[in-house]
Amino acid sequence: MKQVPYVSAMIAELMTGPVLETVALAVRDMDQTGILPGGFNFDELTSVHSMEQWFGSTAGPFPGIGGAAMTRFRLTILYSKDFMVLFADDRLYGVAPFDADAMLNGSVDHFAYTPDARVRQARIR
Repeated sequence: MKQVPYVSAMIAELMTGPVLETVALAVRDMDQTGILPGGFNFDELTSVHSMEQWFGSTAGPFPGIGGAAMTRFRLTILYSKDFMVLFADDRLYGVAPFDADAMLNGSVDHFAYTPDARVRQARIR
């Protein structure tokens, strides 16, 4: 599949070394639990879907304390036919097996939050 140059640049900008390491750990956990059997080849992330979504907290989709104010985040999903990586305002949020409905709806609950992916594994099964 031929990529549009700006799509390749966006993927390269988001998938930095630390992001790749974090995603690799989450993928390993998903492989061990059978959610993503066979692992994943990061070179297959060749497509991007992006949208704006409103959240009822300034923390957006991230856990923690945020102010009680409606806040807009840009959700960007890098995906292949098997796998998706979600960013909220260019900050890594999580990983998930590919699901077209979850991608198109920007369903953050479908993604395992990567800093502690095991806590949220049940939400993506």
